[in-house]
Amino acid sequence: MQDQPLQDSHDQIEDLVVLAARNADVEVLNLGACELRKRDGELTGDHTYALAGGERLELATGDVIRIRRNDYRTRRGGDVDVDVLNGYRGQVTYVAKGGVAVDWRRPADDGGHTIERAWITADQIADGTLQHGYAMTIAAAQGLTCDYTLAYGVGASANDLYPAISRARSTTRGHRIRSLAIPVHVPLTAPPAPPDTGQTSSPGYRGERGVVLRRGLAHDH
Repeated sequence: MQDQPLQDSHDQIEDLVVLAARNADVEVLNLGACELRKRDGELTGDHTYALAGGERLELATGDVIRIRRNDYRTRRGGDVDVDVLNGYRGQVTYVAKGGVAVDWRRPADDGGHTIERAWITADQIADGTLQHGYAMTIAAAQGLTCDYTLAYGVGASANDLYPAISRARSTTRGHRIRSLAIPVHVPLTAPPAPPDTGQTSSPGYRGERGVVLRRGLAHDH
């Protein structure tokens, strides 16, 4: 049986998704979320991994990640009983020079949930198996559902925005601000917006509820 903090972290991952149309905007949102969590002491033991093409990825214990490559480990036999599949979102539980341990939550046969774990090597990280999972592109979120969605609409067409606002069971908040070139220490929040932001909401929007992108992923207040 998993301890309560671990269960809560997976609840937070499933509660909220942050979406943008462009990869560059997703990268800024993810970096901002990481900086907020570092500032609050929620990420520890970070290590920077070299990626193909000369880029780098810094991962820490507690980081929310997204799997980007399929690895059907069960087909190779042995004692492995977990496949690592594209689209899974989970958290980093251990960081070392040679790779990271990650886990994620999946539905169980009894109607509950089970926690699956895998080791992702530094070579797999270099090949693009992992990325930060606080935010993702609208296209990558196809088929995903969660309680709350924050959608950054700049660069998104009407065809893009429909799947973005339909990801949430409860509330969607859309923002069309001029730029995401913000200092990374500024909290990424979704307060009620003034008229000139062009904020839009799904029918489930309730103005008295706010979602703050911090502590794993979200707090409702």
